[in-house]
Amino acid sequence: WGCRLRQLVSARGPALQLLSPTEDRKLIQLAVDRGHAILEDTETPVVSVIGPSRKGKSVLCSLLCGGPSGHFAHQHSSFMPLTSGTHVGYGESDGRARLVVDTEGLSHAQGHSHESLIATRQLLIATYLSSSCILWVDSEVLSTPFLQLLETLRHYVVDVLKLSRHLQSKSLPRFIYVRTQETDVGRIEYSRDFASFTDYFDHIMANHNEIERLISPVFRKTSGTSLPVWSMEDLDKYEASDFWNPDFSSTFKTQVGHLVDDLYAAEEQQALFSFGELEDVLPNIAKLESFDLKRHQDAKVLRVRQGLVSKIGANFEDHVSIVNLFDPDSKEMRVADWDVAQVVATRFATLCSTERIEKEYAMKNADLQKLFRELPAIAALWRKVHAVFDPAELSHPDGLRMMIGECKLDAKAAQVRTQEILSQREAEFEATFDMPQREMRRLRAHQDLKTKLQTWVIRVRAMQAVSVQDLGAVWHMGEWLMTSHWTHSGSFVQRSPKPVPVVVATDGGSWRAVTEAGAALPGGPWAGDAAGLPMPTNATESRFGDDQVASEAVVSATHLV
Repeated sequence: WGCRLRQLVSARGPALQLLSPTEDRKLIQLAVDRGHAILEDTETPVVSVIGPSRKGKSVLCSLLCGGPSGHFAHQHSSFMPLTSGTHVGYGESDGRARLVVDTEGLSHAQGHSHESLIATRQLLIATYLSSSCILWVDSEVLSTPFLQLLETLRHYVVDVLKLSRHLQSKSLPRFIYVRTQETDVGRIEYSRDFASFTDYFDHIMANHNEIERLISPVFRKTSGTSLPVWSMEDLDKYEASDFWNPDFSSTFKTQVGHLVDDLYAAEEQQALFSFGELEDVLPNIAKLESFDLKRHQDAKVLRVRQGLVSKIGANFEDHVSIVNLFDPDSKEMRVADWDVAQVVATRFATLCSTERIEKEYAMKNADLQKLFRELPAIAALWRKVHAVFDPAELSHPDGLRMMIGECKLDAKAAQVRTQEILSQREAEFEATFDMPQREMRRLRAHQDLKTKLQTWVIRVRAMQAVSVQDLGAVWHMGEWLMTSHWTHSGSFVQRSPKPVPVVVATDGGSWRAVTEAGAALPGGPWAGDAAGLPMPTNATESRFGDDQVASEAVVSATHLV
């Protein structure tokens, strides 16, 4: 591989150690008696090797540094928590240097004291913050300790430490999953479908949404590789410090060599913190002692719940009140094709994403479960309510045609016709829903329809005869919203920002409606038989000249919208 590895620290002891917490000292600390050069090094990328105990981390670190056996001391750490400590070595290949960190095995974190668990968490966070690249060494794929590591990192590093300031100039570490002690039988797990473990791991990452959700906030890049079980010849060469002799070859050496190429060939980014800078954040890392992941997650769920309740209320059984909160003209309703359940689901997903909490975990909340049980009924009620009280055939343009062609601009006829419409719609609703009248009248759509119909009658009562140049005497009908209406099939045209002043011209034989300035109205036809229409008499003069665009009322009467 053309690699030239060398060690620059004593084989007799570590250049730097992380000291575990004690009864008198609650923080992990740096032992710097022989590590001043490393503390001051802010340029050399740091490769940290972590994982369960007895998986070959110390041997792998020695090989990555090109050093002899025993360079990284190791003991049966699964029985003696934090006995062997965290050690740092130095390696170089083709002019590229790396600091290689051999961390304490993590197996003791399960089933031991709370103090050991806290110390392990602190060690994980400190290692993460000071690493350019992290190697997880394990004999399993996506093991439980690995998933626990990701969960701890994601919640504590992202939510508690809040590293946005450091990310402005530095990058997140990359991650390599190293499957060790792989046998021929273990290789069958993927070899029939994938050319290598690397391809298999990439497939897992691409198709395992849960893992991707955990990894993406804390690592900039992920990959996987495997190391086979090493042979007695590999062991002999390693112990004789002759493993990297060009004359020696083995399957195990080939795979380790590929890993060396990856680690030393790539231009690694600087770690979030150098070892020297790390000491400044150790007190914050110590907060892990009081950090309870479940309480932390439950607090997020409560914020998600509050975010939904703030918009729809806490009484999920009051369907009428919730239905009233969803405006058919709003953007989120149009995007969701007027599906209230979809709108709430989108809000819920957005809140969970903002809080960085899994939707499945949030749904364990009893109030959220109740809300989503009620949602289908609420969504169905909303659609039926608006189909009855806010139909497409009762838009404002339809009302204008009705007032002219059917009611003949007669206020009494308009009053009778609009009352008929309201009574018909109420009867239709009562036949469809088993709901008391008082509940029906609470519906915003019912109130809106009633107001709309009353507005049409007011327009007829308030119309005045005016004289407009090129049109002569016309009926001024006030201002109307001249737009298309939304439909349940999803078609919708955004309403115009301002209503349009409308006038009706008639010569006794026919009529036509235009804007106050004489322009055509949208959504025609706007003409018809004038039989029964009153003629505009005693018209007042228009105040608009030839070149002025009419944009204000020509009568003094109030124009209601």
